[in-house]
Amino acid sequence: MAFGGDRRPWPQGSVLGPLLFLLYVNDLPEWMKNSIKLFADDMKIWSKITCSQDALSLQMDLDQLQLWTDKWMLRLNTEKCKVMHIKHNLRTKYSITDNGKSELQESSQERDLGVSVTADLKPSAHVSVRQQRKKQDRFWEWCTDNSKS
Repeated sequence: MAFGGDRRPWPQGSVLGPLLFLLYVNDLPEWMKNSIKLFADDMKIWSKITCSQDALSLQMDLDQLQLWTDKWMLRLNTEKCKVMHIKHNLRTKYSITDNGKSELQESSQERDLGVSVTADLKPSAHVSVRQQRKKQDRFWEWCTDNSKS
């Protein structure tokens, strides 16, 4: 999930911005029951879903996240909030409130810190992207080398 909106309480692009943001979101994990990871302005909440009670617990964390963002006057960019079902068939729907209920989009592949992650956790999507990039890099090298002659 990515935090967005126009109401940031620190100067955008400043050296202190990232540090101030980390201090700002430092209490967020205390609001969650499930596992949570924060990196810069991205967040991941995950849980092993084996029954409807697990799904309800995850939805309750999403509700808590909304309460937290309301408390600190932040807005979630719900366009960037996604759900990925990894290796299970229990199809659950999750929603988050942003000017009304919004069902989170389901995704089978996402890019995270430069790595393509798929719902089946196979590396083939990431490998094919890297191979394609390598071909493009070789082409541009060839163009650059040939333009010098």
